[in-house]
Amino acid sequence: EQGKLDQAIEYFQLSLEVQLHCLSPEHPSLVSSYNNLACTYASMLNYDKSVKNFEDALAIFHKHEELNNPVLAKLKTNIGFCYYRLDDCNKAKDYLQQSLTILQYFYIDGEHFQFASMYNALALVKCA
Repeated sequence: EQGKLDQAIEYFQLSLEVQLHCLSPEHPSLVSSYNNLACTYASMLNYDKSVKNFEDALAIFHKHEELNNPVLAKLKTNIGFCYYRLDDCNKAKDYLQQSLTILQYFYIDGEHFQFASMYNALALVKCA
């Protein structure tokens, strides 16, 4: 498993290098590349590198996309979970709360399945 994840990181980094060579460093296509790296690092329990890549994706996303977007909510949720794993409950809570606010924009009745996940995550952060 670890070897496959290491190989995935290598390929994702090569992809990112090519994209950075061909595109501007703020091109929206890079969001996916940084997100892929971040998710893989999280799978490897390397939450510091995961947060860095999620935040790189977030910075680009903020420049090109609408701020009330479900993808943005997912990015913020992922960052929140990483900070939770890094025992930084304040940052985790902040990102999870931001994600919940975005979700409320899309699902006004609060009965979408993602709300249950967000409430569980916020409960975990408060218990830590």
